[in-house]
Amino acid sequence: MDDLPAEVNTFLWQDGKGVIINYHQTDRSGYWMYLNGLPQRLQMSEIIDLYQQNFESILLENGGKIENGNYYIPRTTLGKADSVYFENFNDGDLSSYTVSGGKAELVTEGYEGPYTAKLSASESGKSSMYTTINGLTVGEQYRVVCYVSTTGATEAELFVREAGKDGVTATVYDTSRHVRRYFTFTATATSMEFGIQIPEAGNAFKSVTLDHVSIYRVKETPVVTDIKVASGSGVGKTQITVNGKVDGEVLLKVTFANPGSATVNASVTVNGEDFKTAAFYKTGTTVDASAVDATYIPVLLSKEQNTIVLSTGSNTLHIQSIEIVTVSDLW
Repeated sequence: MDDLPAEVNTFLWQDGKGVIINYHQTDRSGYWMYLNGLPQRLQMSEIIDLYQQNFESILLENGGKIENGNYYIPRTTLGKADSVYFENFNDGDLSSYTVSGGKAELVTEGYEGPYTAKLSASESGKSSMYTTINGLTVGEQYRVVCYVSTTGATEAELFVREAGKDGVTATVYDTSRHVRRYFTFTATATSMEFGIQIPEAGNAFKSVTLDHVSIYRVKETPVVTDIKVASGSGVGKTQITVNGKVDGEVLLKVTFANPGSATVNASVTVNGEDFKTAAFYKTGTTVDASAVDATYIPVLLSKEQNTIVLSTGSNTLHIQSIEIVTVSDLW
């Protein structure tokens, strides 16, 4: 394309003159790309134009400017993430973790790097491994992000708690490949315990691995509180009414349990328009009141009264709460 350097054009398919077929066919696995609302045929140049328009709109929204074809990004003071904990086990040291029941060890089947932590179940009771997280501020919110895997049909829980007390949990169930899990908690003490546990007795073949753990401060803010869930929701369809118009994108936070045997892919409509598909991972057969498993779905609330529908077909979700929030990392 004429307005790009020659070095760039050499890497563009058919010099940017090719056409992408944007056609949805549910019975053909070879059709993997579909952009709802765009033409069935898109030239590469048109796709690049869309990216450029998106960048320019974001630039202007955030105080930048465009003059004589040049982009000016506003001066920004870079900050450091308010992180209180990080562990990837790559130093081969597990001594900071306390083990209760079962067996904890470092193995080489990690998410990244040479090592990952592995907890094998006890035959006589609950198994857990945990460490103490210091430097928390009481009343502030923190997000845990980590990568976990389990052996087949193993139910495990990530947890954050005060020492000797119950806390909040997030579920890891029957996932042989490492998956990303994250959840938010509010600090109730300046030092709390973080770890993973297998709640039920099992055998050495039931195990869970933990890798690449980060805990950092966030701010999760409710932006609309007038939310109603229609009676009878949960089997096949959940209808949510949100009273209140909001400028810009917000997050529909659905705290849930999925006791089924597969991930539930729910289609989402907002005010009658197809929006996207949201995944609700398996959480096992036990529905735990302390669990904070949640899916965050970006939505636009453009009306004073908004109707959101989650359609799950023949699948059932246990929905514990519905919130409209924004989430910000703190610096």
